[in-house]
Amino acid sequence: MRVLLLLFLPQCVVPFVQRAPMVMSSLRDRPKKDMALVPIGIGDPMPAVDVERVGSPGAVSTLELFGPGCGRCVLFGLPGAFTPTCSDIHLPGFARAAEKFKEAGVDVIACTTENDKFVLSAWNASVSACTGIDDLNVVFLADADGDLAQTLGLREDMGFGMGLRTQRFALVINDGIIEHLAIDPGMDICNTTSADAIFNVVSPPVVEKKTALTAPNNNLLIAFTTTLLAAAAAYYVLQQQQQGSPMTLPTISLPPF
Repeated sequence: MRVLLLLFLPQCVVPFVQRAPMVMSSLRDRPKKDMALVPIGIGDPMPAVDVERVGSPGAVSTLELFGPGCGRCVLFGLPGAFTPTCSDIHLPGFARAAEKFKEAGVDVIACTTENDKFVLSAWNASVSACTGIDDLNVVFLADADGDLAQTLGLREDMGFGMGLRTQRFALVINDGIIEHLAIDPGMDICNTTSADAIFNVVSPPVVEKKTALTAPNNNLLIAFTTTLLAAAAAYYVLQQQQQGSPMTLPTISLPPF
């Protein structure tokens, strides 16, 4: 019996070992789940969802932070603490630009992700140490259950090994009303949701407008031309006096505008 088992065992084990990488590969390559969520829209009110604020005990409602009377706020979401793009670009970008946002009239900058408050607290300390910014001036909101992301319609399946996560997004909220929404898909892209992109939304760059020199609206051009013609007439009269000629003013007419 033992001989038969020893002879049979390799035949059973080897095919299983050979199949294992194929099984794992198929799991990694699984198609992403379609969440079928409708993102919150421009002009929609900010929903009331309980989250945990790092550094404060208990739950806090999003309306206490972004509701009516809270002024202009920026809420950005990301797939996870300590993930590369979130730690290298997204969060540090808002931390470095926090003072500019304040000068532009933004009262609160907040970050949310589907981590617990202990992870977010450690991440805050880590990014602060790496960037050399003692106070990031960012409010960390732990959405560990994913309720906020789900209610906002901003949740995405990031694939095998990551699962359901908060999408990378940025909201501009003015007194409880959604003013702007930007979404970057996946884990690695941070373009339309970056601090620079959102700052251009809350404080658009000034573009100099070139106005055509058209009258009758261009009073400056008319005044300049009139002054020039008057000076020419005065010079003509002076020349006539010096030559002893009769003081006859030439006929001067303004050019058509």
